[in-house]
Amino acid sequence: MLRENLLRQSNKRRSLTEFCRSHNVHCEWHYIDVDDQTWNKNIEERNCRVLNGEGTSEYYLDEGLMGKLLSMWKVPSKDEIDVWYTLKRKWK
Repeated sequence: MLRENLLRQSNKRRSLTEFCRSHNVHCEWHYIDVDDQTWNKNIEERNCRVLNGEGTSEYYLDEGLMGKLLSMWKVPSKDEIDVWYTLKRKWK
């Protein structure tokens, strides 16, 4: 199941890229690689903004929703991505 999901995501990216190119539309895939500590801290800060009424269009991410999202997400391979950026947050 996991392998099928990963293959499906890869095929969707490839299909969209081919569609754009066939219509003379420039298309680039960008990916920001974030370590788990930074990712979790970003989610925590986002949830605090939502609870404080500071998130304009953001919504609270509870454990159930996070579990669902994580079960569907697979990191793309580097050969699928045009611009790969690795984020390194400095911790105090």
